[in-house]
Amino acid sequence: ASFFITYVLTSGWASLSSELMQLFGLIYNFIRKYVLRMKEDTEFVPSFPYHTEVPKVLLFGLLGFTCSVLAPLILPFLLVYFFLGYVVYRNQLLNVYRTRYDTGGLYWPIIHNTVIFSLVLTQIICLGVFGLKVSPVAAGFTIPLIIFTLLFNQYCRTRLLPLFSTFP
Repeated sequence: ASFFITYVLTSGWASLSSELMQLFGLIYNFIRKYVLRMKEDTEFVPSFPYHTEVPKVLLFGLLGFTCSVLAPLILPFLLVYFFLGYVVYRNQLLNVYRTRYDTGGLYWPIIHNTVIFSLVLTQIICLGVFGLKVSPVAAGFTIPLIIFTLLFNQYCRTRLLPLFSTFP
């Protein structure tokens, strides 16, 4: 548990602060504007790096789900990470990055599948922990929870997934 807490502190909180500062962009714009005396150009405004930021947030969500049973001490650190992440990414998306394309909601199935996978993995870990601690009542109540989670996933797939395969 201490490894994952340290990982959240070093990778999560440090990446949020570096995302907010963007030191390379600051130095580049300073040199371009004041040393080279060039005008600001909106052509060089960066777009949001989805390929690096979204998997990091999903990984921290998975860590929160799976470690909450065995080591709940990680939860306050993840809560602070998600709160700061909301503030930082909201600012960056609204004021810093330029939207070059719109996904049209195609990220929803990916996020939904990842959350369902995290929940089922957490419930299987709970089942194993309750089995090792010889708690048949808790293990017995965990099995229907896994089944209901998978049924909810199937309901969402049949009800909502066709909405994302066709666009208006």
